[in-house]
Amino acid sequence: NTSSSRDVDSMSITEQVQKAKRTLHHLDDISNIVCTVIDAAELCRSVHASPQWRRGASDAFGILSEYIGNLNADANLNLSLRRYV
Repeated sequence: NTSSSRDVDSMSITEQVQKAKRTLHHLDDISNIVCTVIDAAELCRSVHASPQWRRGASDAFGILSEYIGNLNADANLNLSLRRYV
């Protein structure tokens, strides 16, 4: 953790902003991919003929929805990125 603090301290403001924007874009890409999987799980749990598949899809939907919800509500992540973006 100290090493990463020094890395940020030695970066120019421009470099910090660029790094924060790249991080934000990576997080957005991850979010989009996870949301695509959530959408597929929602479809599967709604229309699949097998009750076992519907249960599995429902479990996946719940786990991934909670994951995305936690990321979206993470105040530390929001504050970290908001400083530069």
